[in-house]
Amino acid sequence: MEFATLTIFILMVLGAFLLSILLEAILLYWGAALASIQSRTLWKAFGAVFLSNVAAVFLIVPLGLIIPIPGTGAGTVIAFFLSILILAGIFQTSFTRALMASIFAWVIGKAILLALIILSALALGITA
Repeated sequence: MEFATLTIFILMVLGAFLLSILLEAILLYWGAALASIQSRTLWKAFGAVFLSNVAAVFLIVPLGLIIPIPGTGAGTVIAFFLSILILAGIFQTSFTRALMASIFAWVIGKAILLALIILSALALGITA
């Protein structure tokens, strides 16, 4: 029975990860539209989000293990700028337009995440 529970947990985590990437890609596509990026497609946004997440993991985890707090912070900042360069390359646009699209997707994504956390807490009856 433990194997089935572990399998369900792994599938739920994988599903949440894929849903998160899809939501980020949609928000990035929307941000690219607002930043007037002409060569935008949802597939390019999906690829940019996936590559940015892979780069972030390979930067943040090792730096966080070597120097826990400053390394994690430095890895996050470096990963953010690397993701903008990835966006600029995939969308074939300027650094500034990629920065605008990325900031829009990040801010709206965090607002959605905060709203989901609050709604989940309210649904579970958790109060401050």
